Amino acid sequence: MSCGAFAPLEACRFRDLHYEVQIDFGAGNVDLSDYKFKGEVKNNSVSILDFKLVTDGDVLKISATDLQTSAMPAGRFKYDIKMTDTNGFDSTLLYGTFKVTESITE
Repeated sequence: MSCGAFAPLEACRFRDLHYEVQIDFGAGNVDLSDYKFKGEVKNNSVSILDFKLVTDGDVLKISATDLQTSAMPAGRFKYDIKMTDTNGFDSTLLYGTFKVTESITE
């Protein structure tokens, strides 16, 4: 299993989260539709968010709803996104810190 690429992510509580990542394995455009993805944010070993992961050609769209982010406490956590290829091989695609911030102005 590979370690993947380090990419810190950030979300604001009570707001939708959207990130897009273009995947390039060094062989040009990649169709990700046959790959499976799973990603979550953990506080210590407890899962506090499951990402919604959707592919569009060679782009992986990472999202969470405002309801999901509102249920998270402010702070720094860890996340990863794992990919399973067509042969069933699992690898970590992305990992890093996941920062949740509160809105300052009401």
